[in-house]
Amino acid sequence: MARLAKERGDPALALICGTIAADEKRHEIAYERIVEKLLEVDPTETMTAIAEMLNNNIT
Repeated sequence: MARLAKERGDPALALICGTIAADEKRHEIAYERIVEKLLEVDPTETMTAIAEMLNNNIT
């Protein structure tokens, strides 16, 4: 989105979109690390919780 905003001449929107994208990437990395650790500690309960979230459309 940031690239599209920049290409279309909106540098402010490009900056906002870039900032949001970077923040989302940090969240993704944090969630990956948390789930990785949970799978080490209690894989069965972690997979049960993930399945429950998917069944309830929680993303």
